[in-house]
Amino acid sequence: MTKNVPADGLVSHVAARIDEGLIMADVWESEEQLNAYMSHPAFAEALGEGSLPEPKAEIHQIDRSQ
Repeated sequence: MTKNVPADGLVSHVAARIDEGLIMADVWESEEQLNAYMSHPAFAEALGEGSLPEPKAEIHQIDRSQ
């Protein structure tokens, strides 16, 4: 059984099935917090248990000035 991965800094998470498989969109307080989450050993373990491919991340900055 996989331990929970600490998701410090996670603001929002949305996932949906698409023809190609699965797409997820997350909003994090910082890129550093996202990287800490994705490099946590329990994250890799969870991917292995679910037979999911290695995630392909695209990082986009949010303009908070408006």
